[in-house]
Amino acid sequence: MNEKPKSGCIELKGAYSKLRSAARSLIGQRLLPDLHRQIRETLDANDLLKREVSALQGQHAELRTQLALNKLTTIKESVSQNNEEPRFLFLKSYLPETDSPLPIFLHIPKTAGTSFGQMVAANVDKENLLELYDKPRPSQDELKKLLQEREKNLSMIIGHIPFSYGIHRYVKRPVLLITLLREPLDRLLSLYYYLQRQAHAQDMGREIIERRLDIVEFVKLTKERHLDNGHVRFLCSTDTRGLPCSAEFLEEAKDNLANRIGLVALTENYELLVQTMEYTFGWKRAAQERYNAATDRKKVTDMDSDTASILQEVNRYDCELFEFAKTLGAGRSLPQQIKR
Repeated sequence: MNEKPKSGCIELKGAYSKLRSAARSLIGQRLLPDLHRQIRETLDANDLLKREVSALQGQHAELRTQLALNKLTTIKESVSQNNEEPRFLFLKSYLPETDSPLPIFLHIPKTAGTSFGQMVAANVDKENLLELYDKPRPSQDELKKLLQEREKNLSMIIGHIPFSYGIHRYVKRPVLLITLLREPLDRLLSLYYYLQRQAHAQDMGREIIERRLDIVEFVKLTKERHLDNGHVRFLCSTDTRGLPCSAEFLEEAKDNLANRIGLVALTENYELLVQTMEYTFGWKRAAQERYNAATDRKKVTDMDSDTASILQEVNRYDCELFEFAKTLGAGRSLPQQIKR
């Protein structure tokens, strides 16, 4: 056999060795330093980013702590500087031997408030009674001046006075806020028929008759004109005129019922309110106990389920507030002698 020359193999090995050396040299001189530099730069940038994130987290925690302290300070200052809240008395806390509070009746229309007004008129002299039924109501400046002149001699304030009107802000004496709530659908029916009877003096009453609006059309009209959910609008802290009713207004009304209105009664338990005023203030009953009440109108029980559902939906906030008032207990602040 002929042997292959060994010189070719040696040459091939030499070329491979040179190639490997060149590759090592190339890697050692160029690629690895570049790779190391990129890695170092990335790690440095990552460390910098970590430090920045850590610093931002520290600032965030510091701001949150400061915000909490500021909020707490604001609450403390509000409590220490504003003596409004303690001036809202509840009947259960009222004792005859203490300074007499000034009763203020927030009369929600069509809740038997006119009947209660007859009892007020039978027990409070005109010069000791401030009635706020006329429109427009006095401006805030006029109201403040009026109370400065008359408060000392006042025994009662009564009227269509929304809580948002803020009459309690200008009374220096402790106040006992009183209100009546009525089952919302029953109140709507009462208002519907009342406006028709007053068509000669009420624009909406004339509109009901001229357009022949049924109760559903009437209720939808009140929503369009932001007259829906009358209880909530009357008892919340926000002036809701021109605004759609909302869950926020409902929560405000609940808060006022629970924490500021000292005597909450329901129309269905109107007799309890009468007895309460007899017992607490020594009042006598009015000669005509139920005033301005219609007896010839339809009742809620006469409505079909579809109509009732529509009325409930349009006035759902009122329905929820009424249920809340019932959970408070109509007699929550009534003397034990009356509860029995």
